[in-house]
Amino acid sequence: MASATHAHSRVADFLQQTNTIFCDARHLVSALPNVERFTVERSLRLLYAVKAVSTQLGDQLSSAEDITLLHKISDALILPLQHHTDTTEENPCPQAPTTPPNGVPGHPQAVIDVAHAMHLHNLGNSWEQIAEAMGVAQRTLYHHLHAAGIGSFRSKGCA
Repeated sequence: MASATHAHSRVADFLQQTNTIFCDARHLVSALPNVERFTVERSLRLLYAVKAVSTQLGDQLSSAEDITLLHKISDALILPLQHHTDTTEENPCPQAPTTPPNGVPGHPQAVIDVAHAMHLHNLGNSWEQIAEAMGVAQRTLYHHLHAAGIGSFRSKGCA
């Protein structure tokens, strides 16, 4: 009896995962052609896996009608996704470009209010604390201070 319950639980888990796969595939189909090819290919692999596994569920826990229904749903989702992969070229560089609009590679330049940083430092905050509060690296803060002609030393007369 425990074995039958365990088998029933595994089938229920499979059906729950299948539902998630179907929902994701429906979302992709509704977003065509504005989807990445590798996402479509992943969905196709999962849909084919659902068909293969559901075929093996020919035991007393699943009826032939249930398996046929899973196959029909899978096929209805596979058709437009497969058509998309057959008719679109693979994008050799699917990632967004890393060069910003100004043409200089790397991170966008940080905007730091040097006067505010100096004020915070004169109030007794360390450069490390100020950099963290401004969301930049300490080295970036030092670079901006140097570019503004300001050293990273504490002004005389401050605590």
